[in-house]
Amino acid sequence: MTGVIVKWLFKGLLMSLVMSSIMSYLFYIQTGRTPWSLLGIHSVADLKPDLSPGASIENLADTVSREARQLADKAGDLVPSAPAQPTQVYRWVDAQGVTHFSETPPAGVDAVAITVDPNQNVIQGLPTESADPVPTQSLDQLKQQLQQQQDAKRALLEEH
Repeated sequence: MTGVIVKWLFKGLLMSLVMSSIMSYLFYIQTGRTPWSLLGIHSVADLKPDLSPGASIENLADTVSREARQLADKAGDLVPSAPAQPTQVYRWVDAQGVTHFSETPPAGVDAVAITVDPNQNVIQGLPTESADPVPTQSLDQLKQQLQQQQDAKRALLEEH
């Protein structure tokens, strides 16, 4: 019995590890940063407390509480804010043919104002065909066709 429990516990822990690794990788792909970097953890050395010979329990407790407050402040940054609002940007081409973008219009240059809505898809999807085509025959017609096929099979069997 305990072997079964240990086996299920091991499988659960392994699945949790795999899922957290996948989620961390997907977060990295999307943002370019690891989830741990948002909390100020950039390497394993950042996880180790300062245990120098002169360190006291009080200093260690102060350090831990200070870092816990910093982590709590940084964790607040992970909570999504209100949806992004449309932004107006300006586009212009310089004398060398290079296209530039800016949030403020340049002086002395004809710039085109563009409104960018981050909540809208840039490329719209293609319309899809209906997944459920309407049947062309009614149920009665199909029953009649099935009956005719069965009658034809019986007639062939009776001939032989």
